[in-house]
Amino acid sequence: MTPIDKFFFGGEATFTRGKNSDNKDLKKFDELYSSYVVKSNLLPQQTSLLGMLRFLLLSNNKDLFVDNKINAEKKNDVIELIGPTSFNVDENNFSEMKFGKIKFVFPCFIQRKKEGDTEWENLIYAPLDYSLRKVSFEKGKSLLDKENNLTPIIEGYDAKKGLPSQYIGCKTKWIDESCLFKKDVRIGIDRDIKGKTKEGAYYKQIFYRFSDKYPISKEECKSHCLRFAFYADLDYDISSDQKFIVSLGGDNSQFILQAEKTTDNSEIQLPEAYCNTTNFDNCYAKIVLISDALIKKETVNESIFGINDTIIFRFLTSDLDTENYYKFSGNKHLKRNEKKYNLYKRGSVFYFKGEEDVKHFETALKENKRFRQIGYNYYQTIKK
Repeated sequence: MTPIDKFFFGGEATFTRGKNSDNKDLKKFDELYSSYVVKSNLLPQQTSLLGMLRFLLLSNNKDLFVDNKINAEKKNDVIELIGPTSFNVDENNFSEMKFGKIKFVFPCFIQRKKEGDTEWENLIYAPLDYSLRKVSFEKGKSLLDKENNLTPIIEGYDAKKGLPSQYIGCKTKWIDESCLFKKDVRIGIDRDIKGKTKEGAYYKQIFYRFSDKYPISKEECKSHCLRFAFYADLDYDISSDQKFIVSLGGDNSQFILQAEKTTDNSEIQLPEAYCNTTNFDNCYAKIVLISDALIKKETVNESIFGINDTIIFRFLTSDLDTENYYKFSGNKHLKRNEKKYNLYKRGSVFYFKGEEDVKHFETALKENKRFRQIGYNYYQTIKK
């Protein structure tokens, strides 16, 4: 997916939102639930990729999608093509859902082509401990470590600088996230039809673009091309010479989508440097998240230490009767899931004392089949 222009992948914060779903005036400003500054995420949610694919398959079938609406007389055929509903969470059932011809969607990543290259290189978000010299564990008690009697000793961490956000590839040892994305900031004032400034009308919206150059020294830069990519397992034939204009994210962000058939394993092929980050001592193994993941607290507590971050996850729901995809109120409208989840972000690292703890953690990630079906809960286990 190549961005046509700037892009915006929405998160939890919005400019104006009502207090709750029963609020009839959703455009009314509410300080408790709104922000003057709204910033795009850098990567799309997996639910957005799934929704984009479902709409692409549907809209390209002129028999099932007529006048921008689902043909009510052929709902059974629509269900066979894209399934009956969008992604949803059932707290008591994490089994796979039915999305018709779409079997699996795998984690999104970035592809890069440097000046002079002929092939695209996959860039994967680096483990959060990638820049550290070593994480080791020694006998000794700490306030948060009474039970295991293992204290983490971290070498190479600068508290003032924090941990860098980096990507790595087969040809790229590391590249900072700031060399891939650049901000596109829009500042404005919202006015009514008479030109009067509205309440809470000042706003700042931060879009992103891919950079077209990256530094190789303080004085010199080189050109490169970037795009988003993901694998998907489809029971559907898309010709490799076809290109589609698709919308993804907010503010009508548009992308050129081109599909290529592959016989490779649909999961991301990790760079060798990724799997060789054995910069840890005195523990059995570590698990690195390749994608964002939903993990229960008791599962996380099986690790002896973690270097991680979280991201809020909430999604929109629709079914075949949904008619209005632009509003959250009214008849047959799009719905925002009432509950929000905190996912552990890709790159998060968890360290383990023994083999059994690793197996329990892996099992917990795999058992959430519904999240794995759309590209969450993917990981890499790294042993000495």
